Amino acid sequence: YIDIHPSDADQLQLKEDNLAKIQNSNGHILARVKLTDQQRAGEVFVPMHWTGQFSSKGRMGALVNSITDPISGQPESKHVPVAIEKYPAAWFGFLLSVHDVADPDCEYWAKVPFEHGNYYELAGSQDIQCAVNQLSELLPKGSELRFFDTAQGRYRIAVIQDKKLTGVLFLSRQFDLPNRRWLCGIFNQNEISDFQRRALLAGQEGNAAADPGKIICSCFQIGDKQINNAIATGQHSTEALGQTLKCGTNCGSCIPEIQKLLDQAEFEAADTLAAS
Repeated sequence: YIDIHPSDADQLQLKEDNLAKIQNSNGHILARVKLTDQQRAGEVFVPMHWTGQFSSKGRMGALVNSITDPISGQPESKHVPVAIEKYPAAWFGFLLSVHDVADPDCEYWAKVPFEHGNYYELAGSQDIQCAVNQLSELLPKGSELRFFDTAQGRYRIAVIQDKKLTGVLFLSRQFDLPNRRWLCGIFNQNEISDFQRRALLAGQEGNAAADPGKIICSCFQIGDKQINNAIATGQHSTEALGQTLKCGTNCGSCIPEIQKLLDQAEFEAADTLAAS
């Protein structure tokens, strides 16, 4: 991801969850936009821990100048002039599989492990029909449910083997894809229901599961709605939320965002009390 101040994002015509191309004379990376007023205007931040194993264009080291400290050898990774623009994606999507798959054949992918497999966030600039044909080859073998709306540019494929969901590919010309946590939950079940089969074709979970909201904790796929609901029931610290939902208890990178939700809830509660 890329942390960017809202005023800079406005000038660059970037919105939350857009893909941004960050480049200089050394190379370029692709990252998901995160707007935050905690980031100083005129500067951006991207994490340094992404590797070629988990992302196609996530290695920020590709941008760093080959200037190093003469003693430690550390590169000047905190001073990297870059240009930023919106990535002109022709489509967006994701692929889930119970098996590890070869690197997807598209410009942007990011791999996220979950309990029973891996899912890949995807985007590309090639024709969407070509992308469907190429990426569907990565799915496991089995019986397929297919929904293709070529006019609107929406494609959904689900693979079922021995009554279990083993693979999913969703692509769309718009960034209007369903929540991944719902689909990961179906992978955990021993048998897929008829309701869930219809929901897969429809591309929405219906009443099958609660919407977790915007994902805050990637490690455990916990969303802001779940966190806010837990706060409303009395979980008023990151530690308490971690015990209840596990959010923030693995890599810890989501703790600042969790704290922001806690601060917002405290401010709204104080404001309500003052108004009364």
